[in-house]
Amino acid sequence: MISRTYKLFTAMAFFAALAISVQVPAHDSAIQIKTLDDPHAGTVSGQGTQASSINPLGLIGGCYGDDNGVYGFVSKPPYTKGTFTTIADPSAVFTCIYSSNLEGTVSGGYIDGSNVIHGFVSRPPYTTLTTIDVPGAGSGSPCPQGDQGTYAFNISDVGTIAGNYVDSGCVSHGFVSKPPYTATDTTTLDATGACSSGADCFGLGTSLPSFVGLNQLGVIAGQYLDESGISHGFVITPPYTQPTRTISVPPNFGTSITGINLWGTITGYYADSLGDHGFVSDPPYTRFTTFDPAGSSATGPQSINLDSAVVGYYYDTSGVVHGFLRAPNGTITTFDAPGACSSDAPAAACSGPTWNYGTFGLANDAEGGITGYYIDANGVNHGFVAQP
Repeated sequence: MISRTYKLFTAMAFFAALAISVQVPAHDSAIQIKTLDDPHAGTVSGQGTQASSINPLGLIGGCYGDDNGVYGFVSKPPYTKGTFTTIADPSAVFTCIYSSNLEGTVSGGYIDGSNVIHGFVSRPPYTTLTTIDVPGAGSGSPCPQGDQGTYAFNISDVGTIAGNYVDSGCVSHGFVSKPPYTATDTTTLDATGACSSGADCFGLGTSLPSFVGLNQLGVIAGQYLDESGISHGFVITPPYTQPTRTISVPPNFGTSITGINLWGTITGYYADSLGDHGFVSDPPYTRFTTFDPAGSSATGPQSINLDSAVVGYYYDTSGVVHGFLRAPNGTITTFDAPGACSSDAPAAACSGPTWNYGTFGLANDAEGGITGYYIDANGVNHGFVAQP
């Protein structure tokens, strides 16, 4: 199945492993794309800017890399040089923003010198960070699903944080925490059916998507791996004491939920014998609308907004990545950022590890704004903001 984008945020390899792409003209598209580069970002291969979240006011968050490390940032319209603010813990070797709410408060994660990840929240003007370490989070060697520690992926308008943590046994658990984010304010979420303890659960467990796994009513959606390593979606409502509802798209080769909106509509992808396919579903999640952009060999929805428009990316048959927007009526528009590798380029120019190449649509807001990133001809990362 498609690797969820948040795994890119779990180590310095987020930038270091990215390879060189090739500059080609963008596809003709109704989506207007503007490049978004943090002025402090490096300009050599493997460096640059990656945008990952956008709120209804157009505040974009993500991270940028230079010669010294990776740092979080936020930027607001018109996304010019003076609108970028760096956010980083002084002790961190890596910081990235995952989500922001209507007030501009952001959630994110940073990696300390011992390679342990810590969640955090930061409020404007972003001069201080409040660290969030869930009790039970590990502090040892990295695990198959990422560094041990706490991932503060989602933040609501009232400041509730939802994410997951990886314990010392390399088992992942979901969590939800309310201000001031102490142990008594935090609840662990292990999905019903998830492998949640013991050596047999190494690398398995419960996880939440990076950007929109928590809606404004407190409903949480995510995915879990059972003892057989099969992925299933789940949904749970406050106060999080009842069993989670399992969601598996037939034929149940694996299901991952990557977003939920205010109405409880979910999106994600499922696997069958032919590959990965996108889906949307409304409560009570008994019917599924599946979809693939034309020419897709694997489809990865990443975000769903208030109107149930879905943004994501897909792999074409050559292994090149393209962004897509699925409108509420089911119409799919694909897009390539100017300068990104696309299927218009010679096959040899786009060869190599397929996840290195193309345009990655990651998030959309209630007003239709889209953000994500692409890689230019020199291997430099660039964020983008787009409007249909």
